Amino acid sequence: MDIGRYLMGYYNQQRPYTGNDGITPHVAEEKLKTVSGIQNA
Repeated sequence: MDIGRYLMGYYNQQRPYTGNDGITPHVAEEKLKTVSGIQNA
């Protein structure tokens, strides 16, 4: 449970990633959804 919180909290939403031009994985995913037209269910 702690690992899941870490991954979904810090790792995906706060940690910048150089492979994503310095943005977080969460923001990169949201950008992809916007560009591809995918809507949240």
